[in-house]
Amino acid sequence: MKTNELSMVEFRNETGRVIKGLRQGESYSLTYRGKPLARLIPEKQAQVPSVEDPLYHFHELAIVSAPLTDSEMDALVYELR
Repeated sequence: MKTNELSMVEFRNETGRVIKGLRQGESYSLTYRGKPLARLIPEKQAQVPSVEDPLYHFHELAIVSAPLTDSEMDALVYELR
């Protein structure tokens, strides 16, 4: 991933371009008086689980009156696969 160097003045004057670049996956190193100050990196897109993912339906197995142990949860998840 390439990092673009950007002064604070450039950042203020070209914020729209920087936002567009971030949306396209670019990252930036902000400088103040020629020295590194901060990095701007794009957020990763949230991954939405598919309907086939056993954890997608896990809430349907919830029992309000008796919580499941870790072993019981593992058994339920791996049996669904």
